[in-house]
Amino acid sequence: DAVVVTGFSSGIGKHAALSLAREGYVVFACVRKTEHGDALIRSAETFGVDPNKIKPIILDATNSKHISQGVKSVASFVGDRGLRGLFNNAGIASVPASQKASLAVEHTDLALFRKTFDVNFFGLVEVTQAFLPLLRKGGGRVVMNSSVAGWLGGPFFSAYASSKHAVEGFSDSLRRELDPLGVKVSVIEPGYVTTPLFSGYIPEGLEPYSEAERKAAKVSWKSAIGAPSPRVTSEAVIHAMRAQTPKIRYIVGKDAGILKIIRNLPFSWVDAMLRSMNENGDEISEAELTELTEEARKEFSL
Repeated sequence: DAVVVTGFSSGIGKHAALSLAREGYVVFACVRKTEHGDALIRSAETFGVDPNKIKPIILDATNSKHISQGVKSVASFVGDRGLRGLFNNAGIASVPASQKASLAVEHTDLALFRKTFDVNFFGLVEVTQAFLPLLRKGGGRVVMNSSVAGWLGGPFFSAYASSKHAVEGFSDSLRRELDPLGVKVSVIEPGYVTTPLFSGYIPEGLEPYSEAERKAAKVSWKSAIGAPSPRVTSEAVIHAMRAQTPKIRYIVGKDAGILKIIRNLPFSWVDAMLRSMNENGDEISEAELTELTEEARKEFSL
């Protein structure tokens, strides 16, 4: 069986690609640079994976030509068997170019919203459309990497959260379209998972939001660097690909249990909880965060 993984270069996608290959799948790993594919093949041996199970293809999820060429490459390999799975993992965090900028809605450049949606949503939609004929032929699975931000939009997170809300809505519609055709759709909603996607960004912010934004960023940073490895996400991906009845949604990460509870609380309660958490941001020093980040980077390995 063959599967396609986008956004593999590091973190969640890389671990998922190697884990799926270790389970016996032939993995088409979508990379933007040839050297990324070479690095993945080298990682396969240390991960206990047959390097022949990894087949890198150049595919940027925002490049229509890449997508078309990628589909042709996969189709020539799978033939009439079709494709067993697609893990849509390509994504970016919404971080402005300068720490002097702000992620408050009032100050966020609209270009950042567009860039975030181009990768996190429109790229995902185009990749899904392109591979659907092969997935239908193979009775395959579509697995979306969303986020708890797809239903829990925190302050100063609007571009990323709204792009993930779009992924959630798209996935619901797609699931109901494809279920009668034998193709299952699942959504993975990580809380905090250790991944280089998280950059340790602490903004200076702009008034009147600067103090609240710095506090919220510190709380998010500390939560992220204490998170589990991408293994928890890979386990969900494998279950979604293999289970006879995959879950519609998988909430994963160290905070999965509490997030399942929060999801069913009244909005006013959730707002109060987030406000209380972010007010504690002043108790976290940036020196402490930097030290913890370095420790996490040393421990982060595949």
